Amino acid sequence: MAAIAFTPNVQRPPVPLFSTPKTRVSVQPSSTSQLAYDPFVHKLAEALDDSLPSSSSSSPPLALQNLRDSSVGTLLSTPWPTRKDEPFRFTDTSFIKNS
Repeated sequence: MAAIAFTPNVQRPPVPLFSTPKTRVSVQPSSTSQLAYDPFVHKLAEALDDSLPSSSSSSPPLALQNLRDSSVGTLLSTPWPTRKDEPFRFTDTSFIKNS
């Protein structure tokens, strides 16, 4: 009989004391941050663009051209990481930038 008195109430979930509003956090960068101009990234994109052979006789397949275009857009919209960025806080990227 004593076991019944000490069993927890399993029918009702506990009611929180304070209701917290549910907020959604966007993980995608906003359009204003995508327009940031980084001269090093722009120079790197131009070097990569110049490294492609320019043969007018054969153009790359449409899927490859779409992939290249989206990659260039991603590269140009991403600034070079600094120590102010959390993932690169302890990483010195200056030797890559200066090479």
